[in-house]
Amino acid sequence: MGDGGFSVNYSELKQLGQRLIDLRGEFDAGTTAVDPLIAAVADDELRGKLRDFADNWSDKKAQITKQLDGAGSFATSAADAYKQADDQIGTEFAPPPGGGH
Repeated sequence: MGDGGFSVNYSELKQLGQRLIDLRGEFDAGTTAVDPLIAAVADDELRGKLRDFADNWSDKKAQITKQLDGAGSFATSAADAYKQADDQIGTEFAPPPGGGH
């Protein structure tokens, strides 16, 4: 801790990014799931209120899925960048072939 550095488990970071992307897919599924329920309501006023709610929810859900996409992409890109940097540093500081001095 005293050296001021940090370490990143890029494998776990990439898995987190993929989980966020997967969550976005699950969250986005079923956009029209309430349509059959709304259609089953006989009262026009109640059906209108339910449709308004579903439409408002769709707008909010679109914002949330956009944020999940961004966070998932950022995490996977960061994991790739950390791994690439780690690999490059490992190559540059590797001992020369043959164990030379």
